[in-house]
Amino acid sequence: MKIAICEDEPTPAKRLVGFIREWEAEKGVFAEILRYEDAETFLQEWKDIKDFDILFLDIRMGETSGMELAAKVRKTDSDVAIVFVTNAMEHMRQGYSVSAMQYLPKPVTKKDCFACLDRANSADRIKKVFWVDDFPKKFKIPHEDIIYIEKSLNYAEIVTADKKQSIRRTVAQLLEELNDERFAQCHKSYIVNMRRIEYPFNDHLIMSNGDRVPLGKNFAKELQDRFYKYSKNVAR
Repeated sequence: MKIAICEDEPTPAKRLVGFIREWEAEKGVFAEILRYEDAETFLQEWKDIKDFDILFLDIRMGETSGMELAAKVRKTDSDVAIVFVTNAMEHMRQGYSVSAMQYLPKPVTKKDCFACLDRANSADRIKKVFWVDDFPKKFKIPHEDIIYIEKSLNYAEIVTADKKQSIRRTVAQLLEELNDERFAQCHKSYIVNMRRIEYPFNDHLIMSNGDRVPLGKNFAKELQDRFYKYSKNVAR
């Protein structure tokens, strides 16, 4: 999850970051938090990035208000969750025009922050994305597009329907960063997206792109149990 905080006052910004870190640890969610002191700096980066999941915006900021910033964001992104953190509750009605997810009154409480993050992180609110920012590589891949990941020597190859991306990660690091029940380790060198399994066999899996992925003996039973439960839940 990638979060932006646009707040020109350091104290409320630090308070919000602290709550997010607590929520992150409690929920086991990997989050990147970027703080901006003004809307102009954020918008400059937004032109190139546009991969945030949640925007926490202070309404009263410098030359460009949080409400104006939200309006500009909505011109190119209809999905990002926008949360206004403010004392200016008289602007609530304006928030409907930019489809704000929520208002958090200052000073933000831990309870309100956690509830807001839970709502934004719900499966029906945002699509999970695996993002990589390893200079010089910088890209993102929606979880649903990943078919499987193969570890080879020092690199891991992420396989999608139309491309492959190589990054430096261990299997353990990948599972931790993905943090998604649809992914399971099926071999010491492979992680599969269970939604992309076409045919499971005793010693291998046929994936949606036709590739054959080995199913290790030490992982077979757990993978088969998880695949059955996952398929059953998806079918509901």
